[in-house]
Amino acid sequence: MSWLRVNSNKRCPICDKADWCLIGDDGASALCMRVTSDRPFSMSSGEIGYIHKLTEAIKWIKPFNPNPKPKPVIIDCVEMFKVAHSRTTEAMIAKLSKDLGVSEESLSKDNGIWAAWFEQFNAWGFPMHDGGYNMIGIRLRCSTTGRKWAVTGSRNGLFYSFKQPDERLVICEGPTDCAAALSCGMFSVGRASCSSGVNEIKWFLESNRTIKEVVIISDNDAPGIKGALDLQKSIGIKSCVVTLPCKDMREFRKSGGDKTLLSSIVKDQMWSIPAR
Repeated sequence: MSWLRVNSNKRCPICDKADWCLIGDDGASALCMRVTSDRPFSMSSGEIGYIHKLTEAIKWIKPFNPNPKPKPVIIDCVEMFKVAHSRTTEAMIAKLSKDLGVSEESLSKDNGIWAAWFEQFNAWGFPMHDGGYNMIGIRLRCSTTGRKWAVTGSRNGLFYSFKQPDERLVICEGPTDCAAALSCGMFSVGRASCSSGVNEIKWFLESNRTIKEVVIISDNDAPGIKGALDLQKSIGIKSCVVTLPCKDMREFRKSGGDKTLLSSIVKDQMWSIPAR
């Protein structure tokens, strides 16, 4: 039997104190350090406590779990997005497009990553999908501070459009960089973070055999480079890792970058070609 420490919410049923005493995880015994009984108990620290058998009237453990797991929150991402989309105007999308420096089409439902305004969060939302085009979560971006988080109950996934894939896939980090790559004329997928989405990307590639090669855009820092190299080792397709000469894909787009310029950058990169 294990002993669990009492606290202010679960007080000792013998002395009614909130410290020092212990309760057995079977819910039937208390080890009180103040009130004696005919069953002394020596602890490893040298302290002496006294075991008391609990009656049904004072038993409060069922059994007691000091760190109960919260019940998972289940959300209907698709329905939430439909509601938010119905309240999002073209003018709002136009302003977001200007603020982010990406095209309006890259934020659309049909040819982009599908941005929608979530008034209850004062944030823009972007759907996250698994590798099989199923919406599994919603990433949020505060319109004023740029803070990023996800709707409770979401699972991390990928940001992408439902356009017909090209032979080259560009993988970057986050929804807005994905939108920037789409704005540059590239077929793109965005990861939720520099180390996430490996299995989803493998699934996506298996679902889209048109894709023959992958360009992984990495942030110029240790976590970003490690995440890109780890992904490259996992996907089993011709690929290269590129660190852009600017902060990120959005800055690349704002600086005049496009599909042609990226092609000139990657042509001299070292490509990884998996053995067949």
